[in-house]
Amino acid sequence: MTGKVYVATAGDGVYLWRAERVGGGTKLERQFKAPARQIFVMFVDTILIAYGGDDGIQAISLDGTIRTLQSAPPYTSSICRIGGRRIAAVSAEGVKIYDLNTQQQTRSFQTNGSSQYVVAGDVLGNGKPRIVLFVNRQSDPNKRPDNRLIISDEEGTIIREYDSPNSLCGPLEHFPTPPALADLDGDGRKEIVVISNEGQLFAFNSIGILADGFPVRMGSESRPVRSGPIIGDIDGDGKPDILSIDSKGDLWVYRFGVHRLAENLVKLTGRTFRTPCLFPVAQPGGLATVGLASVDVEGRIAAVDLTARYNATSMLWPMYQLNPAQTSFTEIGTTNPSPIASGFLPKERVYNWPNPVYGSSTQIRYFTSSDATISVKILDLAGVKIAELQGRAVGGVDGEVTWDVSGIQSGIYLARIEATANGQSDVAIIKIAVVK
Repeated sequence: MTGKVYVATAGDGVYLWRAERVGGGTKLERQFKAPARQIFVMFVDTILIAYGGDDGIQAISLDGTIRTLQSAPPYTSSICRIGGRRIAAVSAEGVKIYDLNTQQQTRSFQTNGSSQYVVAGDVLGNGKPRIVLFVNRQSDPNKRPDNRLIISDEEGTIIREYDSPNSLCGPLEHFPTPPALADLDGDGRKEIVVISNEGQLFAFNSIGILADGFPVRMGSESRPVRSGPIIGDIDGDGKPDILSIDSKGDLWVYRFGVHRLAENLVKLTGRTFRTPCLFPVAQPGGLATVGLASVDVEGRIAAVDLTARYNATSMLWPMYQLNPAQTSFTEIGTTNPSPIASGFLPKERVYNWPNPVYGSSTQIRYFTSSDATISVKILDLAGVKIAELQGRAVGGVDGEVTWDVSGIQSGIYLARIEATANGQSDVAIIKIAVVK
């Protein structure tokens, strides 16, 4: 495929065009129209995957040959690559894993709820891909959603299931946008970044704990953003920026690690629900700057040159479903990763939120450099033990335990957090204010 670019679309059939440089221009010619009733497409090497319609999942070769994957359900909502020539597909039947070499289903697992998008990548930084999706287990749209974050291994075995999104979301808040995977803090592990239907930007670490600096309001209260997040360094400061666009075409950016609020960057298009994209803008001398583009509901494309130097390695999730092949599978690693803190139980990483506590619970957060057992004792100012909590710490990432204060009186309390692992232990003490 050297010197050639293949472009595919779906609609009343699956179309494939080939773009090839000829002299000083580009020649575009249609390869075929496959008679498939599909909506979405994705490339895996030279295989075009068509899905979303009532024909199941189809693997289409560049000569137009169509093969339907075994046991593929109709109306698949999302597909991602999970390494090699394997894909994971999500539908009302759950998640199914297929081997494109054999067109056979190899594994599956139930999600017991609805999910629109699935993505994959090396979340833990250990070279092993993980499948990631958000699931809503509440089928009644008028009732509070039951939001779950599910992470499975590449074989379809669920590693962890988290209900942490439930405690963070509003009464009707859920996650209809595609998530993105990116190492925001440079520790070698990828955060799971997603935007809710109410325009709140969330990021969860590899064990389902809300990342520092989140959630963040994207867009205004009356006009929240609606598209999935894209992530890249758009100003050349070496830090990832998270972007989304609202329904009127205003682009919003959250500069992670710089500001605690999102800002309105530029009005890019007219009315839109499309995810914008980052791309290189060629400049004299072989360099490139960061470009940003979007398309509105009328099909008009708008683009702006942000002028910062384009660095492909800092474009962590630059477009809808990650790349032009729409694989939703990231293999980008972190160059020279470093831990977010040093020491076995660094005191600056031990705190609770919210504080003061006005509601019925608070999260007591901790970080350890290695896997550890956590013991939390809650004392009043007279030294009387009020509660005792137990938890586990995964080395290198933030962890949490929940303290239920629904039966606790207003006042100041001390939390003694002790971490123990392999013969070593350390203690941190924090103050917690409960206000009723």
